[in-house]
Amino acid sequence: MAELVTKADLAATGELLRSEADVLHKESQVLRGELKTVQVLLGSRIDLLESRIDKLGLQLTVRLGAMLAAAVAILAALQKLG
Repeated sequence: MAELVTKADLAATGELLRSEADVLHKESQVLRGELKTVQVLLGSRIDLLESRIDKLGLQLTVRLGAMLAAAVAILAALQKLG
């Protein structure tokens, strides 16, 4: 059997949907604000991580240079002895 809907029922349902849509819109705005905050925090963390990676790269370069200098010195010493 078909159920009949009155204009009052439709109006009440429409109003309920509009109020729910307004709530969802406000919540989405709050979430967008929180997302922007997270993006800023992540950006600063990524910058910090990049600077630390650069520092480690420089340290490795210096260590490699020191090892190469030591190897050349050892080879020179061995060549003098031989």
